Amino acid sequence: MQNKMAIVKKPQYAIESVDKALQLLMLLQEREWVRIAEAAQALDVAPSTAHRLMATLVYRGFALQDEQRRYCSGPNMAADATQDVTRKLIAIARPHLEALAAAARETVNLVERVGSTARFLHSAEGPQLLRIGNRAGSVLPAHTSSGGKAALAALPEATVAQLYSGSASRKTGNRLSAEELNALQEELAQVRARGYALNLARTEPDLAAIGAALGPLAGGRSLAVSLSAPISRAAELQQPRVIADLVAACEAIRRDLNADAPE
Repeated sequence: MQNKMAIVKKPQYAIESVDKALQLLMLLQEREWVRIAEAAQALDVAPSTAHRLMATLVYRGFALQDEQRRYCSGPNMAADATQDVTRKLIAIARPHLEALAAAARETVNLVERVGSTARFLHSAEGPQLLRIGNRAGSVLPAHTSSGGKAALAALPEATVAQLYSGSASRKTGNRLSAEELNALQEELAQVRARGYALNLARTEPDLAAIGAALGPLAGGRSLAVSLSAPISRAAELQQPRVIADLVAACEAIRRDLNADAPE
């Protein structure tokens, strides 16, 4: 007996907002980056509606936003195998992130450098009333965020130069001029020398952050941990005790991740 493919019809009582959200997910799968205006046109909705839908996807980890207000697919859109690896990675890191947040009393972030972007995988918020909120799902340029710079500093200078001046940098829009690249290389040299990266109002006017790289990982991922605080507490972030706790947390996470990696 020959099998016939059933024709899938639109449900009689389809929920319009759900249908639009699913269309938006498909759009994120098809394109590398999507802007709100493009999403609104593709979905035939007002930009405000497209923005609300996209904001919900970002909140739930299905989309990520960069500083240019572009969107790409988030960690929850990854293939099942990649999702499983990331979930396991976060589960291993979480106790150390939470312990650091309690000790430093500031918000702690697990950051992954992907090319020239820094993607926030998980956040553990600090206990203070005035604090930086959960950043999970955000995407920032790696060369401006503390976690991204810490991860970049773990790369050879030649690799950094290729990342920001090679042919691929033109496609991603992250190409730096010779002067900007020289300034970045000098800053990364300072990061290597002192062991942590600093961000003072570079990504947001009222934010201060320090970040340290996890170092060599068996899986080859480029990870860092950052501490974020209101700019008014920038001096406290740079206290030797806080920096020592940050470095110790990175070492503990790296040790546990490498111990769990398949041989």
